[in-house]
Amino acid sequence: MKILSKQISRQSERQIGTFLYLYLLEYGKTYKLNNNITEFRNKVIHKGYIPTQEEAMKNADRIYMEIYSITKLLKENHSENIQNIIIEDLGYRNSKITKSMPRSTSSGASFYSLSQSEQYSSFSEALNSFNFGKEKFNGAIPELEEINKKLKEAGL
Repeated sequence: MKILSKQISRQSERQIGTFLYLYLLEYGKTYKLNNNITEFRNKVIHKGYIPTQEEAMKNADRIYMEIYSITKLLKENHSENIQNIIIEDLGYRNSKITKSMPRSTSSGASFYSLSQSEQYSSFSEALNSFNFGKEKFNGAIPELEEINKKLKEAGL
């Protein structure tokens, strides 16, 4: 399976085709792609169009809503599989860091996470929450550095 994913990892048309095929197999109907997303992407990537911030935010919201609706459907039908994949991924990531490195008790502060029970219903809400968390984290860095310094001095 990893060989197949490497073959299509940088080929968006194949990724979309694979998704559409799997969606059809799983749900017995075709998935309707949002053509506005594709048209906007192609305009920016291939024609050099530079969107306004409002246009970029509108497209980001379209993309977010697509991800949100698919995630909701997957969680309704495959929540156990999602949890198994999350656990497997966390285990894999954990195996890649040194044994002396402290471990997090969280699945991370990411913009969009399958492990969260509830997602924000719009891109703007998710972005605001992400920025709020980022500000809080950045504000805590000096304190964390001081704690780290004291732990090192104590030989911990």
